[in-house]
Amino acid sequence: MTTNKDHAVNIATAFPISSKEFLTAQELADQLQTTVSALASLRSRGGGPPFVHVGRTVSYPVVAVRVWALQQARTRTGERGD
Repeated sequence: MTTNKDHAVNIATAFPISSKEFLTAQELADQLQTTVSALASLRSRGGGPPFVHVGRTVSYPVVAVRVWALQQARTRTGERGD
């Protein structure tokens, strides 16, 4: 049986991505039309896009962000995730 997460992974990895495999916090904030501090808050409390630390630098894997974004999709207001 295919889960929603499996489906999101299949969709996210089916399309070519840019030559960059990781985004900086600023690049992701720009794409999501939010702020770096909002991303920091999500990292602290959880529920935001997956990230990795390389030393003291936070990076966001592009494919993982795509999967996360697809998992946030809703079909109506007030709908909760899995």
